[in-house]
Formats: sequence, structure tokens, C-alpha cells
Amino acid sequence: MGFLTVVLLFSACKKDTPSLEEEAYRRNAVLIEEFTGQGCGNCPIAAKYIKDAMHELGDKAILVAHHVGYYEDDFTLEASRPLISFYENPARSFAPAFMLNRKKIEGDAPVFSVPRMANKIVEQLKKQLMIESGVSIDINTTFDPSTKQLKVDVLGDLHKKLPNAHVVVYITQDKIMAKQAGFNSGDYPHSFVLRAVLSSNVFGDKIDVAEGKFTKSYTYDLPPSISGVKGVPFATDVDNMYVVAFVADFVSTDEMDINKNIVHDAIMKKIIQ
Repeated sequence: MGFLTVVLLFSACKKDTPSLEEEAYRRNAVLIEEFTGQGCGNCPIAAKYIKDAMHELGDKAILVAHHVGYYEDDFTLEASRPLISFYENPARSFAPAFMLNRKKIEGDAPVFSVPRMANKIVEQLKKQLMIESGVSIDINTTFDPSTKQLKVDVLGDLHKKLPNAHVVVYITQDKIMAKQAGFNSGDYPHSFVLRAVLSSNVFGDKIDVAEGKFTKSYTYDLPPSISGVKGVPFATDVDNMYVVAFVADFVSTDEMDINKNIVHDAIMKKIIQ
């Protein structure tokens, strides 16, 4: 009696290739704007929750720390002050707090208290990441070590009509060692602190087109140190500095318009790759 040999072959599992339209609306990253302060005793633990959550998302979450909202300190920049308008009651701002893509998520304004669990933050970040963007954004940077001059080109595409779209460009610095309430083991490593705003302000420069491709270029001479409103200088360290660029709507800072100033997409790159 002969034997019948049966060969079963599994069909290969292939990843779905996103269409051009899907790519156009896929969000690059979620922008986290943290409100903190050196005198805020609860801010270090809140910062840990944020960092733990960011670890889950990798490069899909971008952090910028603004030292406003609580008492102003050695890192406070005048440029950050207008962001107080994102609080529900700017006269009663607080820290630790943050906002995600400048969108209203909890309460009646974009800024809300940092949850006491990293997994709650992860959940919020993932929800924001799933929202269609409608914007493509990239940045090209060149840095001349001899002159300390940084050049930034922001390249993008508005895949739908966004007549209020603006480009915002930040410079942040990580691992700045300085005093911090609530941390008793010497100097505290302050993360992704806003050090400069290359765009006209924190609400950005208006994009010249309502739809389609755009480019914005910026030049910045990196100083040896940067001082905030208190006049305390902190040395710049280009190896730990980043360019953050994002496209956001800006209508006005009026109470009725503040929830319209949302971030569509963001990107971050080290100054020195």
C-alpha cells in the first residue's frame, strides 16, 4: 500500500502597507508640555510618572518643560509666560501640570493635573497618538561647532485646509543639574527644559499656505549660557540639546478661543546627531 504525503504550507503573514492617505494622516508624536518649578515639592514624582509613560511610547512622545504655572524660578523664560492662558483659571495656575497637544482632555481647558499613575498617562498619550494628524513635519538641522550657529529648516505638508496653522520651534536642554524642592540627594537632573524659542513666540509663525507644502527656516547663535527671568545663567551643553518643532493652530489667547489652539504634529531631533 502506498503512502500519500500531504504538505501543508502556511501563507505568509504580511504587514498591511499603509496607503499614502493613511501616511498623510498618521501622527508622528504627541507633544507634552509640562508645567513645573524648582520650588514645587511634588514636581519630581510627577516628572517620574511622565518619564515612565514616555518610556512606553519611545520616540512617539516629546517633552518640553516650562517653568511657569507655579512660582517662577531660575529656569523660567519670559517666552513661556503666555502659556498660562491654557489653564482653566490663569490666575490660579498650579504645578505639577501638563497638557497634551494643547488639547482639552480633562476639565474645560488644555492644562490639567499630572495623573499619579504612569499607566494613566500612557493611556492618554496613546489616545492622542491615534488621532489623525493631517500634517507631515520634518526638520533638518546643521550646527557649526566653530561659530556655534544652528540652522533649522522645518519642512512640512498640510494635507487638509488649516488656515490658522503656525510653526513653533523650541530649543530644549536635558540633564541640567540644579536645586529642586522635593529632592534631597544633591542637585536634581532637570529634563528637557525650554531654553529658547526660535519662532516669534510660543504660538508660532503663521504658515504661508492654508494647504500644501511649506518651509520655515531659522538661525540661532548658541550662547555659552542662558539666563531666565531671574538672571541665573546655566551653561549650554550642545550634546544634550534638542530642536523641537511642531505645527499648531493659533486663533487667540481669549478664553473662548484657547481650546482651538491645538497641536497637529510634532518632531524632535538632537542638535548634534
